[in-house]
Amino acid sequence: MNIKKELIWTLLLFSGYLTIGKKLGIHNKTKNGVVIEIKQIEKKKRESEKKLRERIGKELKTALSQIEVNRYYKELVEHKVANIIKVPIVFLGKNAYL
Repeated sequence: MNIKKELIWTLLLFSGYLTIGKKLGIHNKTKNGVVIEIKQIEKKKRESEKKLRERIGKELKTALSQIEVNRYYKELVEHKVANIIKVPIVFLGKNAYL
């Protein structure tokens, strides 16, 4: 597979159109498996920076919890991937918070 095809597959995977085990296969189980949950928020009118930071933190915790509760990583576990990294991301406009 060339780089362009790998990038397309990755984008499709992160968009929720593919599942790892069924479409891509896992060839090297010693590499990291990554599960990403993305949330998007907007700044409310008259919201202080402190309240905004608190809301971003809460959304990050919610995203991580969603990965756990819904077991989005179950196919990685089934395929015996050694190290699973869970990444919650919150977008505020074009800014990403991890």
